[in-house]
Amino acid sequence: MKLVNRLKGKIKRHRNAYRKQKHLKKMGKAYGVDFGGYLSKEKLELEPFEGCAYEASFDLPVIVKRLQITPDDCFIDIGCGKGYAMHYFASLPFGKIAGIEIKEELAKIARDNLKTLYPEDSRFEVIVGDVCKYTDYDEYNYFYLYNPLTRVGISKFVAHLRESLERSPRNVWVIYQNPRFWDEFTKEELFNAVISADRSLILKHQK
Repeated sequence: MKLVNRLKGKIKRHRNAYRKQKHLKKMGKAYGVDFGGYLSKEKLELEPFEGCAYEASFDLPVIVKRLQITPDDCFIDIGCGKGYAMHYFASLPFGKIAGIEIKEELAKIARDNLKTLYPEDSRFEVIVGDVCKYTDYDEYNYFYLYNPLTRVGISKFVAHLRESLERSPRNVWVIYQNPRFWDEFTKEELFNAVISADRSLILKHQK
């Protein structure tokens, strides 16, 4: 039975991957954007104990629709790649939508994609930086992660986020898709899991 379940899971993952790439290619042809592809850690030349491979977010969590987003809220995608999640969250009324990406070539593609899709929208900012070292998070209260880091990387990011909350106390939500290391957020009760569905987890820090 365990073997059958593993095989079913593997087939489902392959189907989802095929469906994702088909959708992204279709979108690319229709709008002249590039969200697709897969880049390994080796190709990206990332530190092996910190970063993960690039793959576009997909099946983004519908549970986000339950959140009460306003123009006073600021969003940042941790490891934004080519900007697909930023494109998705642009449908919500965030006052600012940012992403941080360690690779300059991916950040440039993200900027080009967003400029092509939203030529008049001034909410976007793509930052080139290392999430494990970047600390300027004080203006953001919504964070999105699509499994961008190893446990070591997540631990470093959470430490920077903790410092930000000490400098600027506020309510913060973390939208974590494929949350392999969610327990790093709940250490010392920094965050509590509030919504879980669709292989996604929303965690909240109450000031």
